Amino acid sequence: MDSKETNAKIVKMNLGASIRLNKFGIALIGGMIFFIVLLYRNSGSPSQSDFDGRAATVSLKRLLSAAIDAAERGGKIVISEEHDKSNVDASTVSPAATFNVEVESTIVDDDSIPAEDIRVWIDPLDATQEYTENLKQYVTTMVCVAVKGYPTLGVIHKPFENLTAWGWAGKGVSPKLHVTKDQGGPKDDIAHIIVSRSHSGDVKDVALKAFGESTVVIPAGGAGYKTLAVIQGEADAYVHVTLIKKWDLCAGNAILNALGGKMTTLKGTPIDYGNREEYKNQGGVLATLYQHDYYLPKLQVLQKS
Repeated sequence: MDSKETNAKIVKMNLGASIRLNKFGIALIGGMIFFIVLLYRNSGSPSQSDFDGRAATVSLKRLLSAAIDAAERGGKIVISEEHDKSNVDASTVSPAATFNVEVESTIVDDDSIPAEDIRVWIDPLDATQEYTENLKQYVTTMVCVAVKGYPTLGVIHKPFENLTAWGWAGKGVSPKLHVTKDQGGPKDDIAHIIVSRSHSGDVKDVALKAFGESTVVIPAGGAGYKTLAVIQGEADAYVHVTLIKKWDLCAGNAILNALGGKMTTLKGTPIDYGNREEYKNQGGVLATLYQHDYYLPKLQVLQKS
């Protein structure tokens, strides 16, 4: 059974925003339900007229702080294996914290956004297969906020390494995030491409055809892990050629946006996160921190052939 599909839930909110939660059972989703409460609280104390049509607004700075708290608390649930419990009483879960010292010290200003323009994508357990295989280095919990479809706030938390990476497009990134220095092209003129372990054969063929027989193909689990590998210089590009869910991509996409990197389909089009019903990305993925225009044309040639 594909838990990514069968356990996908949409929680529609009176404020007009929506939250897209992915996979791994109702208990884990219930454990993160506090995130819903957050949006109401971020809007202050809305009057009835707010629910009758007037758009309530959300502080993106507070929302980022809460997203960090949500991802980290989701990681604690994964580590403690609380997801094995059949029921979680959401009423006992406190709302996410809307103040974060690191955010406050890094981000100077704030933006208030109509709640109806916001889509929140949550992946409480990325690299599910690797988790079951005890390959915990690949496991992440992720939260992303898209504004009018554009991935704006992204949080990737590695619960087994106690690392939290976050970014706000146009504002800044976590000062603790190691970011590789600018590269003029592939390392030593050899492209290092990170790909999914579950589709490594297919993507390896594509990478070798696109970038040459000397290409180094690095199989790894979890879209969040692979995107961070690109950001940290462990790979030049992340390539995916099959269908992938948007909750796997949104957080990494937002962090890349904050760093001036890019994540697109293999045709070079941006990925739109605005429609909560359209949660499948079927156009493949190319993610780079630098030199996107070097890798993209080589992949596009293969798409046309």
